Amino acid sequence: MSRRRLESIAGPRDPMILARNVRQARESLGWTGKKLCEEAGTSPQTLANVERGKGCTPGVERRLAAALGTVVGRLWEDLAAARQILRHAEDDRWYFADAADGERYRDRQGLTEDPPPLRLDPDEIQEESERSRLGGLGLSCGFVRVTTAHLEAGVIISSVLEIYGRIESNVPEGHLAYFHALRGEVRFRIGETTHEMREGSVLQAEMTNPAWVESLRSLERGEAPPHLVYVDLRVRQGLRPSG
Repeated sequence: MSRRRLESIAGPRDPMILARNVRQARESLGWTGKKLCEEAGTSPQTLANVERGKGCTPGVERRLAAALGTVVGRLWEDLAAARQILRHAEDDRWYFADAADGERYRDRQGLTEDPPPLRLDPDEIQEESERSRLGGLGLSCGFVRVTTAHLEAGVIISSVLEIYGRIESNVPEGHLAYFHALRGEVRFRIGETTHEMREGSVLQAEMTNPAWVESLRSLERGEAPPHLVYVDLRVRQGLRPSG
């Protein structure tokens, strides 16, 4: 396997990028290190190591990303705060919605012995045809384009889901959420209630567990999968820099 292909899946990484982005994301929320540790379920020493550029395990990366309202891959990108952020579809990246699907994808590429930290946004799945292939074969329940914005005044958590199978929700209990069906039809289970959404439908909910979303019907070969927009309505207020 070529070096480029290996790096597209597992990638060489500079832990100082993770350190800077975790710290900036935490500060944009106005959180202390203690607060982030509580939200992520990590120890103060672990967070201190991350923010010093000493790195951490993939499991800790995932917990930090979830607490900060993003995915691991975005913690390796530029998260500089701004007052407005415009996102174009072609500039964003798609991630496996389920980490287990990403792990199995990596294993099929032959990276089963002492693998580097897992990337859930390999270059291959940036192509719609590859996502369609994986979804159609039942090798992935879906994908997510994370559109979370770290603004100077706070963080708006949002994403676009591309749905092939059943995607389990990781929206925290009690959060207020907005969902808009951009394309296709989906079945959404929240607690004891099931909703059916068609293109153009909007669902607003106080989230409770368990929760999941799936395509309302089996997709025909080559049929475009449902797309669902998610926005966390509890905007996380940060501290606007003075001056």
